[in-house]
Amino acid sequence: MPALEPLLLFAGTALLAAYVQKVSGFALGLIVMGAVGAFHLAPIAFAALVVSMISLFNVLSALWGRWHDVHRPTLKAAAAAMIPGVLVGLALLDWLQSAWLEGLRGLLGGFILAAGLLLMLRPHPRPAPSPPWKASVWGAVAGLFGGLFSTAGPPIVYHLYREPVGIPVIRATLLAFFAVATLVRIGATGAAGAIDAAVLTWVAAGLPAVLLGTWLGRLFPPHLPDLAMRRIAFVLLAALGSALLVS
Repeated sequence: MPALEPLLLFAGTALLAAYVQKVSGFALGLIVMGAVGAFHLAPIAFAALVVSMISLFNVLSALWGRWHDVHRPTLKAAAAAMIPGVLVGLALLDWLQSAWLEGLRGLLGGFILAAGLLLMLRPHPRPAPSPPWKASVWGAVAGLFGGLFSTAGPPIVYHLYREPVGIPVIRATLLAFFAVATLVRIGATGAAGAIDAAVLTWVAAGLPAVLLGTWLGRLFPPHLPDLAMRRIAFVLLAALGSALLVS
């Protein structure tokens, strides 16, 4: 059985991350992975698998009833490129964890910092829809980091928010993309035998915390403008990324 203290810290981080995601629209995986790495709660590969399994429940519940809004051509192009990206990311994670652990921690910290900056941007929509190959490129990049850290969000979020379509379509397409990405990641790691009792214990600790954080975010949202919430999330991500880089 895992030690109680890191498990409780993980659950508390998951609750905070779920609350931030509910009120700002992003950052669950980034915050949890950043805290796990910064406070040495668990190995990065282990934590990424736990985050994938928790995120799947969160994404599927959010996607319920929104399938009709998914932009299927974009989803197909992005998901087709994402699948090999996830597999490459998993292979790279396995190699880095065994051959260059400090480099892996630095890469996670740098990615969290870059993701925070990217998510702070408010891109203007393009005048016309992008060709499918652009969705494929961003899907592959998202898949790579989804495989590495279970954080596929920032690249594909940035791409889709520049498309000239409605917000409901963007959000539903993002949720569907995340669902596919997490299913692929969980399937690949499960086939490799990585899902064991310890993983399920952490999932059992983190999932109620995520559900509670989401519920609190819905009932008690902060009375702050969207830009202020994004800045708060960015400061949190910057702190976690910097802690990983200097530790």
